[in-house]
Amino acid sequence: MMNNETPIATPSTVLTLTMKASRLKDRDILSKNDPMCILYELTGRAQGRPQWVERGRTETIQNCLNPEWAKQIPINYFFEERQSLKFEIYDIDSPMASLSAQDFLGRCECELAEIIGDGGKKTFNLSGLHGNCGTLTVFADEVDEGAKESAQFWVRGEKLDKKDFFGKSDPFLNIYRILDGNNRQLAHRTEVIKRNLNPEWKVFEVNVKLLCGGDVNKDFLIECFDYDNDGG
Repeated sequence: MMNNETPIATPSTVLTLTMKASRLKDRDILSKNDPMCILYELTGRAQGRPQWVERGRTETIQNCLNPEWAKQIPINYFFEERQSLKFEIYDIDSPMASLSAQDFLGRCECELAEIIGDGGKKTFNLSGLHGNCGTLTVFADEVDEGAKESAQFWVRGEKLDKKDFFGKSDPFLNIYRILDGNNRQLAHRTEVIKRNLNPEWKVFEVNVKLLCGGDVNKDFLIECFDYDNDGG
């Protein structure tokens, strides 16, 4: 007899993960690392064929040992399933080369539920190299399909401080969500405007949930930096 019952869907939601690392091991001789982070999820465990599948990778930040990546990587969170994650960080010296040709900086593995259970923010020790490899902090935010409210920004600066000895500054903005315990989370990074002390950045939007936890009366932070190929 044919079973026409519809399978019950596993309850799930969509999360975005953002990452920052601290005290990475410097593997470049004449400069600092150009780090990028890759997210993998373990699949096929129930079928007896486990394998790591890439879910996304961040942008590369030049010459930086304490990178804060702006790119948000989406991932489905299934409430009743075990979801193993792996994060690997590489020093990207040649963007066109394969990962095997890049310098490995460290990795960590965890369960997605660990991050959720720790309030959506958890710090892990990196391993894979001799000695201290630094730490990776992972932020998880739920993507509310019914509340995709965004704040639109139009920002310009006037008479910015000249930070470059031989030329004008190359300013960009970091926009942070303020967290409890004097912590913060990068919500957006603007483009760099070259050699300009009175910059006007392109109009951009930031999801209100990522900017201030959905509370429009809550403060957020904007910082302006001079880009000198040093990650800010």
